[in-house]
This record gives sequence, structure tokens and C-alpha cells, in this order.
Amino acid sequence: MQYGARFSPKAIVRKDIASSGLVSASWIWTASPSAPGNVAFLKSYDSPAGKSASSAIISITAVESWTLWVNGQPIGASGTSEDDWKSAHVLRAALNSTQNIFSVLVSPGNDDSTPPGLLVAIQVAFADSSNSIVLSDSSWLASRSIPLDFPTPSTLSQFVSVAVEASYGSGSWGQSVTLRPSDPSPLTLQDSTWIWSTTNAFQEAALGKVGFRKVLTNPSGKTAQSATALITADNTFSFYLGQTYIGSPPADPNFDYTTSIWFYPQQFTIKLDSKVNTFNIIADNFPTADTTTNLTSAGLIGAIQIHYTDGSSDIVRTDSSWLTANVTSPTAFLSTSDSLLSPAIAQGPLGMSPWGPFIGVADALDAASVPTPPFNTSRTTTASPKSHPIPVAAIVAPIISVLAVVGMIIAFFYWKSSRSSKNRPGFNVTPFSSYTAVPSIGLEDTSSFRAAPSQTHATAGDDGPPPDYSYGESAQSLGLESEPLVSGGSRRKQRR
Repeated sequence: MQYGARFSPKAIVRKDIASSGLVSASWIWTASPSAPGNVAFLKSYDSPAGKSASSAIISITAVESWTLWVNGQPIGASGTSEDDWKSAHVLRAALNSTQNIFSVLVSPGNDDSTPPGLLVAIQVAFADSSNSIVLSDSSWLASRSIPLDFPTPSTLSQFVSVAVEASYGSGSWGQSVTLRPSDPSPLTLQDSTWIWSTTNAFQEAALGKVGFRKVLTNPSGKTAQSATALITADNTFSFYLGQTYIGSPPADPNFDYTTSIWFYPQQFTIKLDSKVNTFNIIADNFPTADTTTNLTSAGLIGAIQIHYTDGSSDIVRTDSSWLTANVTSPTAFLSTSDSLLSPAIAQGPLGMSPWGPFIGVADALDAASVPTPPFNTSRTTTASPKSHPIPVAAIVAPIISVLAVVGMIIAFFYWKSSRSSKNRPGFNVTPFSSYTAVPSIGLEDTSSFRAAPSQTHATAGDDGPPPDYSYGESAQSLGLESEPLVSGGSRRKQRR
């Protein structure tokens, strides 16, 4: 198989508040800053002519709490303390090549001493090694009447231009914001092993889902409090803590001769509160776009760092000690006893053919932390991973009722928007599309693409987690300060 050309892009360096770009950004909010309730923000970014966006580093803070989506994929969220806004978060995301939508939900909180506001700097890396920056300014849109299909609304009729409150360093916020320090020893996939359920899967493997499991017991005298997981799979995966859904990569169209989302390992941070933690991953092997066979390359690679309350940590990597089985459904695998599973089969080290090196790392927000509609009230998330499954009958009835009401609301607003010449068109963008071959999409085009709904927290049902996001593959994880976010051109999945 021939891969596309590889290249070494110019690194994006962010060691302090100045290099992050935030010093050039503005604090933005709505025209009625004292009004209560959450505010939704949108920014559409179109790549310049002849440029293909590849990835982004996003520096963000808000008073008082926020959640960020990129093309409908939940990327990260703030802490909950009143002073969290003084430390800007730095997040990484894979981008569509031509058009990208950045969505932020901000809850202003109850601290009257500091006015609400949002401050963002987005450093975009292009496939030709050049960079650009997108700042919070008057070009952003905001809404207090947040549509139910946020973060990728089908119409912008509820959104208006933001009000610029102050430039960085001025106003009530002053120069209080600093940049959170990067991890001096970031988790990488170095020393992790590509694994699958069959031998020679790196050459050919049957299509379909394969489950993987690793059970970790706390060492004597230690208490696990959180975990950082870095995972990717050819082609996609769903990640669970026990039977609780954690997250997946963005959806991928699986076009041939394009860069897929599995070039960007997903990094999750999750809370742990058990002496024994079971990590389940459902990997899915897709056919190539023009395949004539049911055999394609397949693999899973990952690393999980367990953080203990005493400040120490352990790293567990994918290898033949993981357990595996072919999957008929996620539910079936999650309920299968360890004794019925087989040892995983090692395929080879990080960097092996056909996968080679990765392009970069993308942050992913634990599904338990993703807000759910309605968005107009204080930040609402789904139940924590500690919660237990609720009987299906107790869930279905109210869901049907809610869906009926939602359907009527949507139908009304659709009718209203179709009659109003003042309505803005909506954003219709895939959550992840080919980096090198996506056609340009104007905001006026509301039919070509539509973002999939964001992943939300759930226990597995017969159909698995929320919509199957995608992919995975290997290479060294990138540090936050000086290593490139992109390092390769397009390539396709191997087929036999």
C-alpha cells in the first residue's frame, strides 16, 4: 500500500499566556450581561482558499463554567470552582479540512463580583505546515434561547452577534488569567502494543466489532482517584468504565485516500472510585471505501494512567494480557465473564506497518460531563459513572413523552423559520470529515452535511452507546509545547 506524502509542519508553541494568543482576544458576552441563564456561543471558521485545516490548539476560559464542542464533538469543560476562570484550559482537536464549528456553552454562575464573559484563542494548523489564529471577537454569535439541537443548530434564528466587553488585560477581568501549565510528562503510546483478537490482523482481519477488557485492582494501600486514557483503533472504538459509556472519537466518512480520525488518538480523563476498575473497549473494523473483500487491517492501541490519592501513578498499556472476544453487541460483551474471554494477540509495536506514526492527539470529554438539553438552565450533565442502570420501562415512557413535545417544538420552529426572511441559515457540518478532500460548505448550504449529535453518558443498551463515533491508529503522542500537531498527508486503510 502506498501512503500519502508525509511532512513536518511548523510547531505551535504555547508556553505562556502570550504565546497562546489570548492576549489578542476579547472578552465577549451578550448585549444584556446582567440577564440570568446560560449562553451558547458559535464560531464558524472557513479555511482560506488553498488551505486544508488539520488540527487546533484551543486556549479557553469563561466566567464561570463552560463546555466546548468542535464540530459537535465534546472536547473539554471547565472546573467548578469560582476562580477556575483565572486559569485558561488548553485543549486539542482534529479539524475538518474546510469548515469547522466551535461551540461553547457558558454558565455565568452566582459570583456577582466578576461579570460573565468568554475568552478564546484557537490556533489552527494547516496541512502545508502554516498556522492561523481565531480569536473571540465581534464575529462570534450568541444566544440565550438555546436550541435543543445545540451545539450544531440547524438554524441560527436564535443567535445574534456578541457584544465585545473588553480586550484582554482590561475591564473587570484585568490580567488575572494565566495559562494552565502543560504536563511535563504527557501520556504517550510509546511502549504500547497494537493488539487484536486474531493473528496477522495488521495484514487482514474480519470486519466487525471486537471487545477488549483490562481489569485493574488497586495496589495494597493505594486508592485510585482518576485515570487518563489515550486510545485509538483501526477503525473506531467505544470506551467504557465497567458498563458505563465514556466516549468515542468523532464520526469518520471512511473515504478512500483521505486521512481518518484514527490518526488522532483520543485522550479521556475519568474519575475512579472503586478498588477494582474494569476498562472495556469495543473496537470496530470497517471495510475500505472500495473494498472487494471482507478482510482489512485492524488493530487497537492504548495506554491508561491510573492516578492515586497519594500522588503516585501507574501506566497500563495494551498488550497480550488484555482479554478479548468477537462482539455481537456491546451489551453482550460487557456482560460476558472474564473466564469466557481469550488473551489478546499482539500485532507489533507503535509505528509498525501499516499504521506508522500518528498525526496528533485529540482531547475528548467524558460523556458524564457533557451537558444535555435543555441548555437554558444551569449546566446539566448526565449521571455520574457511579450511578446504576435504571430499568428500561422507567426510562422509555418519559422519553417518548419528551420526544413528542420536542417534535412539536421543532416542527413549530421549522415552520416559523421557513416563513421568516430574516432567519439565519444553520450550520451543517460533519463532526469529522476527510482532511484533504472535503468540499467547501457555505453557511447557506443547509442540506449537504449535518453534524451527528454529541455523545452523551449512557449505560450500554442492545444497540450500544450513542451513535458510533470512529477510529484509531498509532504513533507517538504529542506534547503540548513544542511538538507538531500534524505530521502527515492523506493515506487510506489497507485492504487485501
